[in-house]
Amino acid sequence: MLVLRRQASVPLVRKFLDDCDLPQPPGAEVEAPFAAWDSSWLPRPRVLAGEAVGLFDHLAGMAGKTAWLEKTPDHLTWWRAFAAVAPDIHFVHIQREPEAAIASFFKAAEGWTGATTDLAAISRKWNSALERSLACIGRPHHVFVSYESLVDAPHEIAEAIAAGVGLSPVPGFSLDYERVARRVVLARETHKARNVGGISRTPSGFDSLTVAQQNTVKGTVKRSLYDAFVRSETFAGLSG
Repeated sequence: MLVLRRQASVPLVRKFLDDCDLPQPPGAEVEAPFAAWDSSWLPRPRVLAGEAVGLFDHLAGMAGKTAWLEKTPDHLTWWRAFAAVAPDIHFVHIQREPEAAIASFFKAAEGWTGATTDLAAISRKWNSALERSLACIGRPHHVFVSYESLVDAPHEIAEAIAAGVGLSPVPGFSLDYERVARRVVLARETHKARNVGGISRTPSGFDSLTVAQQNTVKGTVKRSLYDAFVRSETFAGLSG
């Protein structure tokens, strides 16, 4: 999920926690997104969300920007806290076709310390994420975009999202993608090496799984959830 607010910089977690006078979790990676950790050691979600919004607003102002955008999948479990402290905040739900999404996560997880490669568990997590997104349909300030539509029409959908929150169009968004992508992808994120080229569809990787692995995914994932998500896309038709 993307969290978008008119007010843009994604800080390193340790700097974020330091600026907010919050404790550092032992052994946490410096660049890890704050919402990815076990939050049992953190203050109440609404308190933390308020500190996060305040810091992002401050960083945006320092950079002379009028909006900020923060992407972390686990925002699906935090959105209520963000909305409570910043009613003008917007949420962009982006979901990918299940087999492709799960195969991609599975391949990336093989290089992540502590990440599960249990395809049944990954599939159940995907089901849970879709259920959380679908529960937000009809709520104000929630936008729904399929990964496939976004890849097919990135410029059109980016402009539509910007217009929906009162931002000016981003000239040359598609043309400038490679330069911007290279700036935000960390050197250690080798699984994102292919993400700095042009925006285009790539093979899902599902076919590279064994037959047994494919059957595990197909037997666990709830395909109907994705079909319901696609039917609820905010900008249906823009991708042709």
